[in-house]
Amino acid sequence: MKASGAATSADGTELAWKATGTGPALIMIDPILVDRASSPISTLAEQLSEDFTVYRFDRRGKGDSTDAGASTPKREADDLAAVIDDAGLGPEPSVFGFSSGGSLALYAASRGMAMSSLAVVEPPLDLPSTAGIIAEIEALIAEGKNTEAVVRLYRYQGMPEDIIEQMTPFAEGISQNAYTMVYDLSIIEALNVESLSKIDVRTLAVASTSSPQMLRDFGNKLVRYAPAATSVELDGDWHGVPDELLAKAITEFAAPI
Repeated sequence: MKASGAATSADGTELAWKATGTGPALIMIDPILVDRASSPISTLAEQLSEDFTVYRFDRRGKGDSTDAGASTPKREADDLAAVIDDAGLGPEPSVFGFSSGGSLALYAASRGMAMSSLAVVEPPLDLPSTAGIIAEIEALIAEGKNTEAVVRLYRYQGMPEDIIEQMTPFAEGISQNAYTMVYDLSIIEALNVESLSKIDVRTLAVASTSSPQMLRDFGNKLVRYAPAATSVELDGDWHGVPDELLAKAITEFAAPI
């Protein structure tokens, strides 16, 4: 089995991926804006690699991956399928997605992608129309205000102002990825009640006890409509759970039944 590669998606986008660790296959999906190098789940991946062969990839337009342009939710689901196929993960890998990375995983599952298990952390879903925030972000990017566009997204997510202040230098560092925010927002908008009800993959929705109710309710809504979903709240911070707690929950859930 290959340890790294570049998968070619249906529209020609090249997706860089790499595997670490030993054990059953687990593919991890990063959230909005970040690549593998800047992702908040990198240390979690290191911990999970003690029990899994962890596969990570740069989503289109970020890191070492290319972007054939005009992305749609279906094209990002195609990207995930291409990485799974190129890496030889078999017909039903375990999947983990953080935040909007979880939204992508859920969208792929709603389209029938086979998974042995799926764990997600506070995946945005079934939001009111995202047309307004998409228009604001696109206007800021058109004016060359990429960092401002990223900060606008942070406020849309409900990020506390003190955290936004801490995150602004990071926002500047990833501002070249700002245009890809629209890709994630389009996926989130596509995760409506109808698509959620089509998810039959065994799914664990994790939330942090310190996240605002809006973020915690994403998991509650998933459980309400996806027949094989369960939820759990773990002690954590705003929109995050310590690696040790989260790794334990994922490992126990992904274990063969």
